[in-house]
Amino acid sequence: MKSFLLENHRIIALIALASSWFLIFPSCQRNIQQDEDSGFRLDTIASPQYAGLFVAGYIHHHRAVWLKDPWDTTKIYSRFIILSHRLPNDSIPHGYQPIILPVNSIATTSSTLISHLSSLNILDHLIGVADTSYIFHPYIRQRIHDRQVQEIARGDRIEAESLIACRPDLSFITLYAGQDYSRFQQMGLQIVPLADYMENHPLGRAEWIRFVGYFVGKEKEADSIFRQIASEYSSVQKKVSHNDRPARIFDGFMNSGVWYVSGGRSYMAQLYKDAGLSYVFSDLNETASKGLGFEEVFSRAHDADYWRIVVSQKENFSLQDLLNLDKRYVLFESARKQKVVVCNASHVPLYEEGVAHPELILSDLVYLTRPELLPDYIPRYYQIIE
Repeated sequence: MKSFLLENHRIIALIALASSWFLIFPSCQRNIQQDEDSGFRLDTIASPQYAGLFVAGYIHHHRAVWLKDPWDTTKIYSRFIILSHRLPNDSIPHGYQPIILPVNSIATTSSTLISHLSSLNILDHLIGVADTSYIFHPYIRQRIHDRQVQEIARGDRIEAESLIACRPDLSFITLYAGQDYSRFQQMGLQIVPLADYMENHPLGRAEWIRFVGYFVGKEKEADSIFRQIASEYSSVQKKVSHNDRPARIFDGFMNSGVWYVSGGRSYMAQLYKDAGLSYVFSDLNETASKGLGFEEVFSRAHDADYWRIVVSQKENFSLQDLLNLDKRYVLFESARKQKVVVCNASHVPLYEEGVAHPELILSDLVYLTRPELLPDYIPRYYQIIE
């Protein structure tokens, strides 16, 4: 195959232009990927400990960052080279997107990035966010009011004109399947995809502050912040390590005839385990949620000790509000004994802040199920409803 390619490279080039060469010649695609990867030197110290979707290293003495394809982690979705000054185009390694420091203005579709930027003391760099009406941080809310921060997306739909009008130095965009950022890049915008929400370990999601740190010139600060988060998480986890009879917990509720529970290999399943709880559906192989029928959930969880729910309601959410949703809920022992753990995401910054600080969510779960282990703790996101 290799000799054929060498002898007929002109013919192959013509075919490539005409008919999407990477589909016709997959082996050629692998060769090019090998060329792109050949100069990369892994940095085991800077690379993540818990996150599985990015790695850091060097190429030509410059910081290099790889983002893995979340849907096929054997492939690389994006390659970046971090530079302190511009280089001639022919000096940029093939397949790498250059990021020029310093970065002074940032737009994002991820609410969690607000917490990361706040921790890194560069929140004033933020000029574009998604869904302004759902922002909690008071500083950003004030800047939205003063029109210093613009809305550049709603949900997963980017408002192209708004993003272009902001002209940020860098845009961190949450990565979803099928999205195409090329039109923004062709307009000169630097786009960095975020896939933190696809990490299954709570510390894996929090560790994306290190990913952000590479791109904003705050690598050492981000590493220090994450190590503190991981240390506090581990400290709480150790308090429940000798729990011989863990309480049983389940989650979710009926939605349009389907009960969605966390998968047994999911982010929440790991939090339950680390909080010393026994998750009723830990045997499910899914890393995300799984839809079940009421009967199956009831048969396995009717006598569980605790029930965890996340709602988004402007008013306070009570136990009676829950029971009003479905009269069958009263059949669960956790409801009858008033052991329903609820986060009302309209009242607290669970997604904006909590994901970046899993040590706080873990502390909430431990305190609400075994308060004697954290006697002076005040829950931040969850409460047991009455």
